[in-house]
Amino acid sequence: MLTFCFLHPFSHIKAMLKSLYDHFVVLYNAVLPQNPSLASEHALRQEQEIYDRTTKSTYRNVIIFRLVLAENR
Repeated sequence: MLTFCFLHPFSHIKAMLKSLYDHFVVLYNAVLPQNPSLASEHALRQEQEIYDRTTKSTYRNVIIFRLVLAENR
């Protein structure tokens, strides 16, 4: 479950962050019992990096691209 405050008030950003978080939960399923905040920390870090480096028009596409990359890990 997400246990942090969203830094951006926009619903589309919240949805993208939730998607990142859900993918990290799946990726880190084996290590989450030892470090329960790992997925949320990585999702926040990844989203902040993307948010800082993209424009409004490219943000969604970059998130989707990162999700595809995460699925292929």
